Amino acid sequence: MRLPPKPFRVGFVGTGAIAGVHLDAVARCPHAALVGVTDRDTARARAFAARIRGVRVFPDLGSMVDAGTDVVHVLTPPHAHARGALEALERGCHVLVEKPLATSDADCMQLAEAASLHGRRVGVNHSLLADPQVRHVLDTVATGRIGQPVSAEYFCSAAYPAWRDGPLPEHYRDGGNPFRDLGVHGLYLVRAVLGEIAGMEPVFVSRGGDPNLCFDEWDVIVLCERGVGRVRLSWSVRPLQTVFTVHATGGTLRADVGSMFATARRATGLPHALDRAVGALQEGWPALRSVPANAVRWVSGNLRPYEGLRRAVEQFYSALADGGPLPASLEDGRRVVHWVEAVALLADAAKRLRERAHRPHARPVALVTGATGRLGRQLVERLVARGQQVRAFCRRPPTDGPLRHPLVDIALGDLGDAAAVDAAVAGVRVVYHCGAAMRGPWAEHARGTVAGTRHVVDSVLRHRVARLVHVSSLSVLDWGALDGALVTEETPLEPRPDARGCYTRSKLLAEQHVLAAARDRRLPAVIVRPGILVGPEGPGIDALNAVVIGRQLVLLGDGGGAPPLISMHDAAELIVRASEPALEPGTVLHVVGSQTTTARTLAAHLARDRGLRLRCIPAPLVHAGAAAAAALARALGRQSPITPYRMRAAGARLRFDCTRARAALAWADDANGLDPSGTPAAVA
Repeated sequence: MRLPPKPFRVGFVGTGAIAGVHLDAVARCPHAALVGVTDRDTARARAFAARIRGVRVFPDLGSMVDAGTDVVHVLTPPHAHARGALEALERGCHVLVEKPLATSDADCMQLAEAASLHGRRVGVNHSLLADPQVRHVLDTVATGRIGQPVSAEYFCSAAYPAWRDGPLPEHYRDGGNPFRDLGVHGLYLVRAVLGEIAGMEPVFVSRGGDPNLCFDEWDVIVLCERGVGRVRLSWSVRPLQTVFTVHATGGTLRADVGSMFATARRATGLPHALDRAVGALQEGWPALRSVPANAVRWVSGNLRPYEGLRRAVEQFYSALADGGPLPASLEDGRRVVHWVEAVALLADAAKRLRERAHRPHARPVALVTGATGRLGRQLVERLVARGQQVRAFCRRPPTDGPLRHPLVDIALGDLGDAAAVDAAVAGVRVVYHCGAAMRGPWAEHARGTVAGTRHVVDSVLRHRVARLVHVSSLSVLDWGALDGALVTEETPLEPRPDARGCYTRSKLLAEQHVLAAARDRRLPAVIVRPGILVGPEGPGIDALNAVVIGRQLVLLGDGGGAPPLISMHDAAELIVRASEPALEPGTVLHVVGSQTTTARTLAAHLARDRGLRLRCIPAPLVHAGAAAAAALARALGRQSPITPYRMRAAGARLRFDCTRARAALAWADDANGLDPSGTPAAVA
């Protein structure tokens, strides 16, 4: 009787997010069993290993192989793929590498030589080739039922997870890394349909979809032996989607990987009008049918994301066990890497040129963080008007406006990167810290506002900068408890910042860090809390406790209070004046214009200008709706963006006493950017 072969003993190098999917695949594969993991982040490796009985954490790949590992999964960032795979081969292991196989032709050739020398096999995880929807498209093409393929297109809209602190992650560092990460999928799919790639024509630009990416919009024409392909990547398009489309002489096939369905639109030979109607049904019915079908599969546990990756891993082990061809071989990976790098290296070079063009080189008087924001731009403009050399700290190069002035020196970087902040602070006499996260999950605010402020404070102290002007926010105050009160700089701060949202929480933590440093470390800092900023066009909806629903502007409450407005011009001027040395470190200043215009008046003018109809919801109904929304969110195990606590704070009527700022900053102008009727007024 022949005994079944023993399963391969598997080790993971890297325990990031994708390792969990590999774990699921190995767990359901009869030919493999995970026995060990290793990661540079030991804590992450231990947390991962704790999920599986009998899995050990090793300090390095060598010790893991010495313990009896047969197959190594290389799950590190792309630049480390070749190094990890080569070491595993030299130690006698088969290797499965996450895409891409490597980041150069030379590394691929070295892996091929090592695999041949040691008699081991190397597979690369071209996982979408095994995705059920993509597989349906590829199998249909192979039958010839839709004729000869003419073109193929891969489109992916993406969103990288937020990160809290420290240098930018690897996928942000080089200009070409987004294409190395996601473009590889498009290239191996296009190659599978249209044959070997013969040339590429790439376009990559910055649109701001992900401000940390040098290039966040990619459009690459792929010239193949049997047609023309296209790979499009976007960090701006929403909703997120991954779609692979094949156009052929007899029809069009589309695999929607994200929504998990495939459609086929075949040529019918009917009159054009009928052909269009039939085609709409051919494409619409599978999409409509997939909604309830996928719901049932999800409830039953038979529908999970990354199904293609799981199947690809299973196919890899089946090939190892029976000696059959790998689903994506080392040679397949090498051919794709060649063309991935042809595009990625161009983007790497473009980023280096851009960084050289914006490398800090002058000896500016002042640094402005958040220089591409509304207030930051106005502040740069005011400083330049005074004839000062200014350094603007930005995440991407500016294209127009005051930041293009000869007196402005651009420093590229992110507030979450301590080294980038330190380089920008070096050599200046004054730092105006306006940078902060304005939206996104808590990780964005923790990095851009809290960690960013900590880095600014540390660098100001290290370089002995004469003055830090920290731009805080009135949101740090306890609005809910101050309804109807006259507010000064000594007014109590928000006791429940978590209940007010990420922005309030992060701005409060940042301000408290600055005040503590001024008290304990002699930080020469002044804190300015400006009111709601009003540009030349007048106040927008952000100045009101209101929402736009259809063609209606809905004011939450009666709008009897006067919002704390300040013109952008005045705010920038007062922030510049706050850099004067006469102010004591730790001074807090409120800068709010005269509160002469009610929210209802402002809303009426805004509704008129936008062609909207004004509606008001009484405060009791607002609070009741907020309570219902919060209760529903709790029942669903989610957090509600609308709570009674937040609505009470948003509807509070506060009056601000700015006597301290008027005296300290010689501020006599009481304008807030509006005339008494609420119409935008000219600001001197």
